[in-house]
This record gives sequence, structure tokens and C-alpha cells, in this order.
Amino acid sequence: MQDMSKYLDLFKEEAGEMLQLLNTSLLALEEDPGQKEAIEEVFRAAHSLKGMAATMGFDVIANLTHKMENLMDKVRKKEFEVSTPLMDILFKSSDAVQLLLEQVDADSDAGGIDLDSVIDQLEKAANGELGPCPQLPSEDSPTPAVSPEESPDIERLMEKPSSHARSKKAAPSDSPLEKPLAPHPPSEKGGQGGFPEQKKPAKPAPMKTVRVKLEHLDNLMNLVGELVICKARLDELETCSAVPELDEALDRIKTILGDLRHEVMQVRMVPVGQIFNRFPRMVRDLAHELGKEIDFIVEGSEIELDRTILDEIGDPIVHLLRNAIGHGIEAPADREEKGKPRTGTIRLAAAREKEGVVIEVSDDGGGIDAERIAEIAVQKGFVSRKEAETLDDDEIIQLICLPGLTSSKETTSLSGRGVGVDAVKAKIESLGGRLSVESEVGNSTRFVLALPPSLAIIKTLLVKVGAETYAIPLKHVVEVIEAERSELKSIRGEKVVMIHGQVLPLVYLDRILSNSSNGKNSKGAHPIVIVESDGKRKGLAVNDILSEQDSVIKPVGKVLQSIKHFAGATILGNGKVAFILDVMNLIAATVKQKEKVNEVLKS
Repeated sequence: MQDMSKYLDLFKEEAGEMLQLLNTSLLALEEDPGQKEAIEEVFRAAHSLKGMAATMGFDVIANLTHKMENLMDKVRKKEFEVSTPLMDILFKSSDAVQLLLEQVDADSDAGGIDLDSVIDQLEKAANGELGPCPQLPSEDSPTPAVSPEESPDIERLMEKPSSHARSKKAAPSDSPLEKPLAPHPPSEKGGQGGFPEQKKPAKPAPMKTVRVKLEHLDNLMNLVGELVICKARLDELETCSAVPELDEALDRIKTILGDLRHEVMQVRMVPVGQIFNRFPRMVRDLAHELGKEIDFIVEGSEIELDRTILDEIGDPIVHLLRNAIGHGIEAPADREEKGKPRTGTIRLAAAREKEGVVIEVSDDGGGIDAERIAEIAVQKGFVSRKEAETLDDDEIIQLICLPGLTSSKETTSLSGRGVGVDAVKAKIESLGGRLSVESEVGNSTRFVLALPPSLAIIKTLLVKVGAETYAIPLKHVVEVIEAERSELKSIRGEKVVMIHGQVLPLVYLDRILSNSSNGKNSKGAHPIVIVESDGKRKGLAVNDILSEQDSVIKPVGKVLQSIKHFAGATILGNGKVAFILDVMNLIAATVKQKEKVNEVLKS
């Protein structure tokens, strides 16, 4: 008997892809019951899962997917039409397959799943005798009052089917598990292990790809990072030499290293669709559970992100979608009463912005009541009554990102719009990104996640502040100037700089970073780096502008993690460590400064 255990990882990965294809096709079929392509995709996905499971000896999965295949074969032959009860049993069968796939490592039984009931319903559906759809039993089965956070079926859907899932069309014969490893020869009736053979559609030309473990990509990126550090050291040495041949060789090394870095970065980039494709099923299930009608729009699935970042943003997006479904979109009757369509809209979109990626989760629901948020923030001691009166609506809305602030009057499993938002903000900021919230009460809410393209290597501008060197991410740098004394002003004690006829708040980094200097260089001028984030600009006064450099981001220690001005650290060419400045926090920390200046100018 051939040992199939060495193929288990390949089986799980391919089965996860087929399961994702199955769910995507089921959603398309539910939306358009007459869609022939969706019917064929559901049939082929079930057939592929059956073949792979049979090859590996997972008879329970093979039997279940065989029943699904038989049912879809009759739908293909138009023996009966697609109905709501039929879709329900297909979705429940898909869930059962997923739960079984999760248990293949443990080599356990069905884990409490009433497979007999599911299979019985599939058989009745195939015979035209479909009754009420059973619920998959579990110890904490969801009820309409249970939150998506506690819903076991939804949680399993989000955590497991798989981060490798791709929206692609696949014929059963595409799987290597079904070709060279089949333990049973085709029977006279055709098919594997006695299962009926299905006609195979014409295959597209295969792509030349190879599966690589993520740890190998991480190691490769680390090695490229070390080369970048070595290159910076060579740049230092080059300035001390006068050997033309060395200069020429170093230029060539720089070019090759730049190309290598680009290729490694490209290898790590994957479409956000790999996680976006998981969400339509979750939204569908939760909307049905809560009795809401939702049109879920997904855009920009082709936008690419570094795999490390992509793996980390799944849970934050889940939190935001749950909030949109549970607290943003109103019940159909309530929407009609407000003069809205019964069906609400939730939009998940990704777009490229400069060097980064922006992901948006928005809804056309009830929005966030700023007055209510302010009152709760005062009651819970987050801000004083006097402070709350000085905040505008946008600033008040940002308070929902504070841990422990909720707009729910009662503590329930689906409490207020603040549920999980603090966790989302913390996660996005840990990735070097930023979360912003916009809302119009009664009409809409929009969460925007601004993310860097990579966590490994970024372009930076090196500056001197006092005796220390710091790195500023180049994506935030608008321009670098040397300001004369006449361009520097002080309004009500706030330092500003006049640039191109505009007044910009000015921050002396030496004062913030506790370096003793006067912000001037040896020429007596004031070097200023104009930075921008989220449409807001600020001038950072430094002592000197050094150079641009590719910087390998290293995490700071626990002692420095509480200092919001640092986004990480990097190693310079001379071997010394330089901190990378967190421009977003530097700007956010003094937004009030610009508002105060503007008020003075208007008066």
C-alpha cells in the first residue's frame, strides 16, 4: 500500500482551493440560479474534491462530495431547478466538507457532524424529495442573537479556507493528485475507483508555476536585506577610495542588487483576492442569520500586497465587515421606513495609492452618531466634557478606535460599532499602516486601511538631528528646503514656516527627540523636510540632509515600542543603528497646531 502521508500538505492546499472555488460558484449560482457556468463549476469542484479525497483514502469526504456531484449532475441535466432549499443543503454540505478537511491531520472522525443527516438530505434532493435543510450540529450552534465573532461556522470559514485560495476555473484533471497517485485504475465505466467518469472540458494552456513554502521566501528576503546593508557599507567605503575600477564594480553591484530586490519583492506579492474571495460567503451567511438584505461588492481583487501583510489583514477586515453587517446596515423594514432601498450595500475595495495600497470597507447604513459617541466618551472618562466640546465630528468619530468604547446600550455578543475597531487599529499600525474612519450619520460609514507595500525594505531619507542619524520614509517626503530666518514665524507660541505662500506647522525634531541643537546646519540655514500623510503636511526641522538609502526595517525592542515617534530601526553603512521615524504619528500628534494657526490667520 503506497504511503500517501507525504502528499498530505499538497492535498490540503489543493482541497482548500477547490473548496474556495465551490463556495464562490455556489454564491454565483444563488445569485443567478440559471447560470450554466456556475452549475458546471459546482459540479467540477465537487468532482475534483471527490477524486482527491479518494486518492488519499479519505472515504468520508469522497462519499459526501460524490453525493454532491450526483445532485449537481441532475441539475446539469435540468431534471429540476435550483431552489432555496437546494442551495441551503449545498452550502451545508460545503461546510461539512470544510470541517472534515480541518480534521484530516488529526485522523479523527467527523467530530460531531451529523453526516448521515446531510447525506440523507443530498439524496432526497437528488430524488426530488428535498425537505427542510438540517443545521450542522455543534456544541455552540449559532442562533440569531449570536455574533459573527462567536458563530462557529463563520469562524471556521474565515480561518481555514485557505489563504492559498484562488478564483480560477479548474478542471478535475488539473490536480496532480488525481493523475500519477491514483491507487485504483479506471473501471470499464470510466472514472477513478469506480466513480463515473465525467466529460472533461478543454484545458487552458498550463501556467509555469512552482509552489514555494513561505519560510523560504522569508529567508530569501532576509538575505536580500543583508545584501542591502552590505551595499550601504560599500557606499561608505567608496567615498574614501579613489579607485575608478572599484567605483565601476560597485555601480554594477548596485544595479544587480536593485534588480534582485525587485524580483524578490515581486515573488512575495500576491493579489488581495486571495483573502477577499473568502468574504462573500461570510457576508451571505451572516446577512441571512440576521435577516438583512445585503449587496456585497468586491473591487480591486487584482491589487497585490506583500504576502506577510496580506496574511495579517484578514482578521481586521473580518471585524470591519461584521460591524458593517451587524451595526451599519439596517433591517430591510427600517431602511424602507427611512426611504432607503431594502437592500443595503457593503463595499470592499482595494486600490494602489503612491507606493502603498488602500483597502476600503464602506456601507450605506445608519452611520455613526457623533453626539452619542461623544456622550459615551465623556461618561466613560475617555475625554472631559470641556475637551469633547472642542472636538469636531470627525475627531469624535475617531474615538471609536479607543479600546473599551462602545455605542451599545447593552452588553451583547453584537455590541456597538466600537467592537474590535481598537484591535483593527492596533494591527494596521503594527504593519506600518494607518486606519481612518469617515461617517455621515444616517447614510454611510467608511473605514480606510492605508498599508505599505512591504514590511522588509523601504526607501528612506537620512537626516541628522543633533548628533544622531534618523531615517524618514521617502514615501512621505514631499520636498526638502533650506528656510531662511525670514520664512520662520511664531504664532501664539506655535512655530510655523512659510512655504510657497502657505503656512505649515513646524516641528523641531531635536526638541522632540531630546537632542541638543538649534535646528541649524553649519551654514546657519534651517534644513526642513516637508512630509505628508493623509493629506496633512508638516515641516520637520533637522540639522542636516544626508542621503537617500534603501533601509532594511528592523523591529525596535519592547522598551522603545511605547515611543510612538519610531516605526522601526535600520542599520547604516557604518554599522550604526538609526531609528526610522513614524511620520503618520508625528503629523497626527500636532494636527491641532495647524488648526490653531488657521484660526489666528482668519482672525
